[in-house]
Amino acid sequence: MICPPEKLSEELDKCRTELDATITELSGKYEELALLYDISESLGSLQHVYDLTDMILKKAVEHGDADNGILFMLDKAKGVLNIKGMYGIDWLDPQKHVVRIGHGVVGVVAAIGKPVIQNDIRAAGMKRDKPITALLCVPLKVKDEVMGVISVAHGKKGKTFTSVDQKLLSSLAGQAAIALENARLYQESKKMFMSIIAALAATIDAKDPYTHGHSRRVTYYSMVIAEGIDSSPEFIETVKLAGLLHDVGKIGISEAILRKGGALTDEEYKHIMDHTVIGVRILGHIDTLKHVIPAIKHHHERYGGGGYPDRLKGDDIPLAARILSIADTFDAMTTDRPY
Repeated sequence: MICPPEKLSEELDKCRTELDATITELSGKYEELALLYDISESLGSLQHVYDLTDMILKKAVEHGDADNGILFMLDKAKGVLNIKGMYGIDWLDPQKHVVRIGHGVVGVVAAIGKPVIQNDIRAAGMKRDKPITALLCVPLKVKDEVMGVISVAHGKKGKTFTSVDQKLLSSLAGQAAIALENARLYQESKKMFMSIIAALAATIDAKDPYTHGHSRRVTYYSMVIAEGIDSSPEFIETVKLAGLLHDVGKIGISEAILRKGGALTDEEYKHIMDHTVIGVRILGHIDTLKHVIPAIKHHHERYGGGGYPDRLKGDDIPLAARILSIADTFDAMTTDRPY
C-alpha cells in the first residue's frame, strides 16, 4: 500500500521534530559531561584549597556565558549568607554585603534549596549601580543540606538564562559543594592537627626550663628564612612543622641532664645528641609527618661537616634542616643557656 504524500510529509515532519529534540538533548548532555570533566580536571590541578572559590566562579561564569558571579556561604548560626568569592565584580564590598535567608533571590534559593531564574530584574524591583538584566541562582548542597548559593548574572540587555543554563550550573554546584565541604573538613582537621603539634612542642619545651618557648621561636625564625628565599607554600609548611617538632626527641632525654644548672660533661652532651634520632623514631611511624623527618634528623649537621648524627656537609644536608640549624643556633645564642 502506497502512503499518501500528505501522510508521508506529516511523518517526516514528526521525525524531524523528534530528531531535533534528540539532538538538543544530546547536546545538553554532552555540554554537561564536558563541564563535569572540566571541573574534575581543574579540581585535580589545584594546589591549595583557597583556589577553589575562584575556580568555581570562573567555571560558572564561563559555562553560563554570564558577565559575573558571586559565591555565598551559609552561616547557620546567624541565618545569613556571606560572600566568599566574586568574579567580574568590583562594586560590592564582600564584608558589608550580607544576605538574610529568605530575602532576595539568593536568600530564597538558600531557603527553598532549589534553583531560581530571574530574567527580568527590573520587574522584580531589584536595582544596582551596575546593570544586571538576568540572574541565575543555584544552591550548593551536600546530602540535601544547603551550604551556600552560586549566583551568576547577565549585564547586557536582552540576554537571558535558560533551563539548560540552570541544569549546567546545578551540575557544577553539585561538584563544587562536595569540593568545598572537603576543603572545610580538611581545614578543620589541619587546624586540629596543628593545635596538637603546638601542644606537643610546648610539652617538650616544658621539660627544659632553659629553652622555654624555644620551639615556637625556632619555628618563627625558620619560616621567615623560608619565606625570604621565596620558598613554595608547601615547603614553608614543612619548615613550620619541623620547627615545632625539631626537639621532640628530648622526650627521651633524662630530665636530670635537661635541667642541669651547669655545663654538660662529654657523656651528657653525647646523650643530648641522641635527641635527633630519638625524634625520628617517635615520628617515623606517622605517615603525615614523614616529609619533616629529614629536617628533624639533620638539623644539627654542620655545613662544613662535623655535625650529627651523620656528619653530613654542604648541600647533602636537606635545605629544611639547614634553615632549622640557622634558626636553632640563633635562638641558642640570643637566650640564656647554662651550658
